[in-house]
Formats: sequence, structure tokens, C-alpha cells
Amino acid sequence: MEHLTSSKLSHPAPLLLKLIPRHVKFFATPTELMQAYPINRPKLVLAIPPSMSHGPSRWLFTAMAGMEGNVILLTSRGEKGTLARKLFDDWQSFQQEDRKYGAGKVGAIGKIEQQIDVEVGLSLRNLRSV
Repeated sequence: MEHLTSSKLSHPAPLLLKLIPRHVKFFATPTELMQAYPINRPKLVLAIPPSMSHGPSRWLFTAMAGMEGNVILLTSRGEKGTLARKLFDDWQSFQQEDRKYGAGKVGAIGKIEQQIDVEVGLSLRNLRSV
């Protein structure tokens, strides 16, 4: 592993690029991702925000959730009222007691077999006319 020195810290971009595995790619938008890797090709996507309440993660969930074989790996329980929390709560509800979140064991893989309705909250004070 390469050690960081003060001379390397003044120009961190080349060093950071060396740390990124060659199979990791960044996309500015979900559309760019889908152009490079069509929806039917296998891929692992880490998208923001983790709550899946809006933005790229919500768009990708909507586009990919209905395809057989796709997996959603939640990195957190999500905030109450968000899609991530809804998915977590549904998953948690069918886990055996000794496999529930916080029990120290990995739970079973769940399957979404119904339509998911999630309310989207908008704050009018945050909207601006263009």
C-alpha cells in the first residue's frame, strides 16, 4: 500500500484514482448508468440517498425493482416514512425472532410480491418557481 506524504496530499486526485478498483465506475445520473449498462445487465449499484425517498436511488428502485433476480441491499433501516424504512419493516416482519435486526445474525432474503405504495411528502416552502 502506498503511504501518503505531504507532497502527495497537495494533489490527491491521482492517488485517489489509484485507490478506486478498476471495476468501479461513477455516473452523474441514472440515465448515464442505464446507457452504459442496460437494465437487463447484472450490476451492483450504490445510490443516494439511502432513504430512497427521492433522487437516483428512488429512480433506480422504480426502474429495477420489478425485474426478476434483482436484489436491494439496504445499508440502513432508513428514516420513518421513507421507502427504505418500508422495505426494512416488511423484511423485518417475516424474520424469525433470532434473525431480526439487532439479534446479531443475518436474516433471510425477502421477496417483494406486492405493489408498494409510499407517500411522497413535499414542503411548499422548499419549492421555488423558475
